[in-house]
Amino acid sequence: MRCGLAIIVGSMLLCGCAGTPDVTLTYYPAKATVTVTVNQTVECSADQTSLISTYATTLSTAYTADYSKGHYALAIKKIDGSFADSDITMNWFDDGRLKSINQTTTGQGEAIVKAAISVGVAAALGGSESTGKPVVEMKPLAECEVIKARGNGKPVTLIFTKVFDPQTSGPLPLTDKEVNDRGLYDKLSANGKLPAVGIAVYPAVKVLERALFTPASPDDVTLTLTKMKSVQIDFTVSGAAIATSYVTVPGTETYPLPIPKAALFGKQNFALTLSEAGAVLSVEYGKSSGTASVLNAATAAATAAAPESASSQLAQTKAEADLIVQQQRLTKCLADPANCQ
Repeated sequence: MRCGLAIIVGSMLLCGCAGTPDVTLTYYPAKATVTVTVNQTVECSADQTSLISTYATTLSTAYTADYSKGHYALAIKKIDGSFADSDITMNWFDDGRLKSINQTTTGQGEAIVKAAISVGVAAALGGSESTGKPVVEMKPLAECEVIKARGNGKPVTLIFTKVFDPQTSGPLPLTDKEVNDRGLYDKLSANGKLPAVGIAVYPAVKVLERALFTPASPDDVTLTLTKMKSVQIDFTVSGAAIATSYVTVPGTETYPLPIPKAALFGKQNFALTLSEAGAVLSVEYGKSSGTASVLNAATAAATAAAPESASSQLAQTKAEADLIVQQQRLTKCLADPANCQ
């Protein structure tokens, strides 16, 4: 009688077990786009025979889904167990990139466009080198008349903006195609007196993955993640670097990260948070019989940035305007130190 009752109860339990639906979750890898901005402020020397230029540079990185590579998939049924309760929560960015799995905190990486990083300000002086030969009287430059007319007694500023794929290496000049005022640029660069600005993108260098493991068995459930790379970007004037920045970008290779299957006894958990680029910010493996091990990793390029409010946008706009004003003041002082104000 007892054996028969046990069989009946067991059968009821088996029939009453809730099953995880056979759902496959998909997500896309990320790609990076870099935007650089160079402010070139130009003034004439006091004797009107040479151009004085100063430079302010900024760089920002945007991460979006790379649909051209197709999607990755995770079948959550494989994580489930026949005699275990199993829960999985998966979060995405709006464009389909994976954001987190079993996330219990807010995490990092909420902004699509990272805050612009000021790379540096540099000054370059124009003019003739001293050769020891008799000084030949130099005529005032035609460009000085252009600056005087356009700037109304103040220096003029050309703003170059370029958007590019950081996976493409090599020199990238900034010309009339990227400048905000093509007419002014054409007049100042007509005689080759205006220093040429540009950027140089170096080949991407691999970055060590933040979670490495040896597969325990072919039955492991794994998540496909993208290997990260670091790209050096130089800002150049007449071919010489004046400032350098580094950005983290998704590479073309992938690696697997294991997700533990549901266990028959005990409790275990897995939590993962990714940056906009797809880099691991934090990963957690835990079980009831031991202390959870949390590995946290973060870089300046992946720091979270909340969506900008109207006041923060206004402050940023004011800061950019103030930068141009101060840059023009510096250029004027370099051109005519005796009358620096």
